[in-house]
Amino acid sequence: QIPPQPIVTTNSACLNDCLQHGSLVFAAANLRNFQKIILNIDQFCDTHEQLVKCAQSCSDEEQQNLAQRIVLSAYICKDKLEEFRLAKECVESQETDYVNQCANDCGHPASATIQLDSSPSAAVNPFAFFDSITPVCRSVHPYQCMLPKKTKPVIKKETILF
Repeated sequence: QIPPQPIVTTNSACLNDCLQHGSLVFAAANLRNFQKIILNIDQFCDTHEQLVKCAQSCSDEEQQNLAQRIVLSAYICKDKLEEFRLAKECVESQETDYVNQCANDCGHPASATIQLDSSPSAAVNPFAFFDSITPVCRSVHPYQCMLPKKTKPVIKKETILF
């Protein structure tokens, strides 16, 4: 289950009504939620779509405001949905949440958010992430997945680097 997110508020009553039911999309801002988003990708993207549909009744300026706020969920649900669905099968076979394990191994507090870029208006910047963790995690934690190839299973490694 993707953890509930705080309700985001704006100066727009129209957007606030939509965000009341759509704040789950802000889970994408915290990499600690990455595995949960993968495992619940359809719920996550359904919430994203409902939020966008709700905002269609708002002004163009309000819709633009929302689009800037939900850029991460839009990227996941529009550009990377199929990759997330493929990754779901792999992640379901894992007993360990490697993102959280790696962060914990690096001494990052469990209650703290892990972000690629902590500035709210910035595009995703993978280099900013390394500046935010001390010490820098130099561990490599692989997801190992059994993927069938004809009748013989093969091990495919996908690696997340921190």
